[in-house]
Amino acid sequence: MWISGYLAPEFYRGHIAFASDIYSLGVIIMEILTGAKGYFEEENVVKSWMNRLDQAPEGGHTQLEQVRVCTKIGIECMDLDPKKRPVVQHIIDRLDKTARADYSCQTGMSSSLAELQPSLLEEQSEETIGKLVAESLIKDINECPETEDHCQQGQENADQWSLREAQDTEQKVNRPGTSIFGSKSSFLEKLKNLNIFSWKARRNFVRNGGPHLQNVRGLTIFTKTEIKKITKNNSEFLGTGRFGKVYKGILPDNTVVAVKTFITLSDDMRQEFEVIIDMHKELIHKNILKLYGCCLEVDVPTLVFEFAVNGSLQDILHGSKQKLPLDLRIDIAIGSAEGLRYMHSYANQPILHGDVRPDNIFLDDKLAPKFSNFGLSKLYCLEKKRMLQASESRDTRNQLMLLNMGYVDLEFMITGRVTQKSEVYSFGAILLELITRKENVFDENCILVTEYRKLYERGKSGKAMFDKEIATKDDDIFALEEIGKVAIECLKEDSKERPDMTEVMEQLMMIRRNRRDSLRHATRR
Repeated sequence: MWISGYLAPEFYRGHIAFASDIYSLGVIIMEILTGAKGYFEEENVVKSWMNRLDQAPEGGHTQLEQVRVCTKIGIECMDLDPKKRPVVQHIIDRLDKTARADYSCQTGMSSSLAELQPSLLEEQSEETIGKLVAESLIKDINECPETEDHCQQGQENADQWSLREAQDTEQKVNRPGTSIFGSKSSFLEKLKNLNIFSWKARRNFVRNGGPHLQNVRGLTIFTKTEIKKITKNNSEFLGTGRFGKVYKGILPDNTVVAVKTFITLSDDMRQEFEVIIDMHKELIHKNILKLYGCCLEVDVPTLVFEFAVNGSLQDILHGSKQKLPLDLRIDIAIGSAEGLRYMHSYANQPILHGDVRPDNIFLDDKLAPKFSNFGLSKLYCLEKKRMLQASESRDTRNQLMLLNMGYVDLEFMITGRVTQKSEVYSFGAILLELITRKENVFDENCILVTEYRKLYERGKSGKAMFDKEIATKDDDIFALEEIGKVAIECLKEDSKERPDMTEVMEQLMMIRRNRRDSLRHATRR
């Protein structure tokens, strides 16, 4: 007697092939996994499975992976296109592999999936039962050469788990004896919506602050699948930053973005991450790089930022030979000062960037500067400390110390505390890089701040270190000297004597205004 719930769609069109049996096998696998015939009509499948996964001991991770593998096999078997269903040998090989993984974990402990829910699987695990059924088909299929026309290997295309889709889903299974495909929403569609077997994604979402961040206005929470589509499987690599990799991506509305993945994130850093993302989304300014959203289903959160086509200030100053006119450099200095001033004066509660350096200033298509990565300094400092402690090479440790010394003042080095005035100091170091086009540490162990300060103290001038590309005329040299004076003010050892970022911005704007007036008068002569 035929039971409609086990029949492939092509059966009703009069087409019967071995691929139809594969479809039926998929239905059986799903029954084994879900215990569908044991459910009452009103039982909530999502809640039931979530409870099982939450109650699973640490030793049960292997079994949860088996459930995931078997689910993917079942979905592939029930593909509506017979040609996309997997061959039986492929199914057996995969079940064998996951069964061996289970056996290797059983030494000294009971690790049967039945422990998670005894009523679900009584004496046999799901992969054992599924394997027995599959093997019962293999003899007939091997004897029929035409099978290859009907049974082709399917692709592993199960959707990624999405908490946003699962949270409000109330999936219910039919009464015993009825087709599990008979309801308005097919069982296959239910599985795709549930994806309850992605236990790791659910855990990561919660650990990374998902329950709170999903309610942050204007912040998009991307799924892992969406990130893969946005980056085309990380096909366009932009580079490796100080704390992770960056890939180019395109949102569904054709907005170009930069997708940043962190190398690591400890539990302490994770707690800080949630606060940082919440804060970052609140800041809206032309000189702040826009944060579109993040992906929280992965071990280490992924951030989706506005794409800065010209890279970082570090790249354009020291990684290329692109000509940078003096006026452009002044504009970059003023724009950067505006961004930092905005953070320091935000809503009567200053926001500290914590890592002010050219690496964290990005340039758009018009070379307008935009600060990024602010607030992540606590994460960065923890990583720097780990690197210093882990490094066995004295030279490596010294180099790491040198790279940081040029941007931080003595107060920070002693206390480790970031303040507005310590960030003014860091900005002064950036001004020196703009007018000299020398890196923070150059000629091996020369620190730019130290060398410029010594030069200025000798003759009240930094002319000998100016970038010769832009120090060609008297007007240019005068403007460079003025910028150098602002930098020296920012770099004063006593933090109380340093200007704040509002004063710095105003001084730079005055230099630009005076320069424009001077050039205007010169052209009239």
